[in-house]
Parts: sequence; structure tokens; C-alpha cells
Amino acid sequence: MKHLREYAEYLICFLLLAIVFGGTLFLNQNQPPLDTRTYAETLFDNSRVHKIEIFINDADKTRLWENAIYKPKLHVNVSVDGEMLSNVSFSTHGNATLANNFELNNYGVYSYKIIFNYFNEAQTYRGLDKLILKYPIEDISWIREAMTTAIFQAADVPVSLTSYAEVFINGESQGLRILQEEVSSSFQARNNLSQNSAIFKPEAINVDRDRYIKYQARLPEGQLNTLDQEKLPSFGGGAELIFHGNQSSDYPDIFENAIKKYSPAEEVLVINAIKALCESKSVSDYWNLTEIANYFAAQNLIFDMDGYTGAIAHNYYLVINNGKLELYPWDNGHSAKNDWLNAWPNLAERFTSWPIDELLQPELPTSYRPLWQTIVSSAETLAKYHGAFDNILKNTSNLFTVREELMRQYTMIRPYFDRTSASAFTDSDRDAEFLSILDFLEKRANSINDQLQEKAPTTFE
Repeated sequence: MKHLREYAEYLICFLLLAIVFGGTLFLNQNQPPLDTRTYAETLFDNSRVHKIEIFINDADKTRLWENAIYKPKLHVNVSVDGEMLSNVSFSTHGNATLANNFELNNYGVYSYKIIFNYFNEAQTYRGLDKLILKYPIEDISWIREAMTTAIFQAADVPVSLTSYAEVFINGESQGLRILQEEVSSSFQARNNLSQNSAIFKPEAINVDRDRYIKYQARLPEGQLNTLDQEKLPSFGGGAELIFHGNQSSDYPDIFENAIKKYSPAEEVLVINAIKALCESKSVSDYWNLTEIANYFAAQNLIFDMDGYTGAIAHNYYLVINNGKLELYPWDNGHSAKNDWLNAWPNLAERFTSWPIDELLQPELPTSYRPLWQTIVSSAETLAKYHGAFDNILKNTSNLFTVREELMRQYTMIRPYFDRTSASAFTDSDRDAEFLSILDFLEKRANSINDQLQEKAPTTFE
């Protein structure tokens, strides 16, 4: 009897331990497995439109609207597809577009930014630290960012993931938004990049309200329309990657726009890299020219002149990876458009067959964009660049798989347009714009193939 009592005591202790450390041996057999999926597998699952709910007190909501241009970071709770996160930062997002919308009181078309770890450094959403909720005011089809992601992925260039969500603030629908993964620490981790390296987002227009006014004031009248070569400034802030001196203060466009803290050694690396570009010496010691060639090929293919190679250098990330500098895309909502060629109507009709070795706006000298000049001035780097086009087309079956995926996504988001505020366009307008993008991709693929096979010229000359 004594042994039986001891056995029973041991059994009770064992069962108690089993309950404490993971539940009973048998009852937990039917429990669902722990959901360990990453944000790339959940929030950027493009098979559905997601739901993001923002919960904010009334005073902060008023502050959000009245001070939108200053982007105050407000404490909110956020539900991501039903998964609640508390003490999250929520703010408006954007530069020139935000300034314009603020002036016009267009609250319904604001873009937003969520920083999951701003108030609590240990918190992320399944590994994601920063999320953009974009209203693409320049793209009535809402599909250009998805196109950009697909093509840069095919070019083997690190690019932000995108998806779609309907956004609610205190239960009131704000309509559809494009979700974008910001280029930050979680982006570096997902792409297996150097984790502790610096990230910069150079901006020739560094727009808060005061600087935006100063920027507008210093432009010669009519310059953006005529692009007169003698009047074109380099702006002198560094976004063009032109060498201006050996001090970080010579490059405010870069160092004042650091996404992550940079070390003194990284500061020297960036300045020396820019100097090497402009002296054409040891460039490959500082720049990953294979990645740069891939980046420019994708940028040319989608015909986006609102980036590094545009009249104003911006909308790109400058990232240190494995000791060398690389460029990553951002904000490609102006791609597959020829509206910036209005000043050159004789060229506008050529945008689907644009020569692949011409990436700058007309009349913009290559010396104003020395990184692009490096690619086209060497037979070796030019071959890399042409090879990148070939890889993109092979990886996408001449862009056929891209067009198919865009058709699926557009069909999915189309019902949400009616509930998206400040929409001045009809479904027919959006459909026509979307079809023009599909047409552009088909014609662009054919033109690039002809150029690579020497059936068509790769320059204007």
C-alpha cells in the first residue's frame, strides 16, 4: 500500500508538471500549432485585400488632421487582420504630395506610416518594423507599385514588398491603401543584407513645410518645363551623387536623410564613393556595379524618370551592403507614363520604345548623374546593364507573367475603388489606365528585345 501511495504521488507530480510546462499530455493534442509566419507570409500575401484598423483618441485624431504637414507621431492601437498591437506610432507620410494635400485639405487622400517599434523597441509585427499605407494620387490604376515590385524582383534587386488593405480609423473606412514595406532593418533582414549597415534616402527636395517653400523659391521660373541646360542646377546637396567636398555637411541631401544611424567610417565610405565616381577611379571598390546595373535596367524598363535619373534626384535608397553602396527603388508611381515628356512632344510617342542606353531626361547632361555615367561609359558595365534586361525578360517570359499577375491583382482591388474617398475618377477611367499599362509592358518587352538583338538602336544617335 505504501508503494502504491508513493506511485500515486509521483504520478500527480508528473501531471502537474505537464500542465505547467505545456498543458496535459493528452488535452493539448488538438490545440492548433503556433502561428510563426513572418510578415512577408501574412501581411504581404497578395491573394486578398487585408484589413488594418487604427484606434486613436479624438484629440489625437484632430491633431493628426490639423498638423498633418508636420507628421506628428501619435500613440495608437493597430489591428492587422485581427491581430492587435498596442502603443504603436501612427503619422501622415509623404513630402511634396503631402504638402499639396495639406494645402487643399484633402484629408481623404493622405498616406500614412506605422512604426511598430517606435515607442516599444522590442515590438514588431511578425518581424516588420515600419509600414507605409500609401494613397497613390499619381496612379489612378493603383497597380504601378505592384508592377515595380515584380520587375525589380525579376532583376534581382532588393525591393519593398507591396500588398493592399482597406484602412479604418476608429471604425470609419478610409478606403483602399497600398501597403509598402519600408526600407529599414526588417527589409535588410528579409533580403539577407548587412544588418547593421547605414541606410540613406537622398532627397534633392527635402520637404517639410519651410524647406518646401524655399525649394520652390530657388527654382528659376519655367525651369521644370524647359530644362534649359545652362540653367540646370546640380542643387549641390548630394542626391545627384556629385562630389562637392570631403565633409558630411557638403551632402545634406544624404546625411540629413539617414534612415538608420551611420558610423564615422560609413560617412567616409559614402563621401569616398562619390569622389571615386566623379574621378572615375576605383569605382568598383565602393559600388556594387552589378546591382547598380540591374537597378538601372529595371528603372529604364518601367520608364520611371521620377528618381535618381530625373530632373530632380530623389525616390531612391542608398544602402551600404557588404562594404559597398547599392541603390534600391522607392515610389515608382510615375512609371509607364510619358506625361513628363510634354515639353518634347516629338519624343512622347516613343516612350514604349525608348532607347535602353538613354535613361536621363532630354537635355540633362550625363555629368549631372555620375553613377549613370559610370554604367554607360564602360564596355564592361554596359554589358552588365544589357545583360540585366535579358535576365528580366527571361525571368518573366517577356513580362507575360507580370501582366498576368497584375490582371489578377487589379480584378481583386477594383471593387474597393467605390469606397475609397476623394475619387474623382470613374471605373472606366481606371480600367482604361490599367489597360494602357498592360499595353505598355507588352510593347516595352518587344522593343527591348529588338534593341538587344540589334534590330533597333539603343541610343537616339
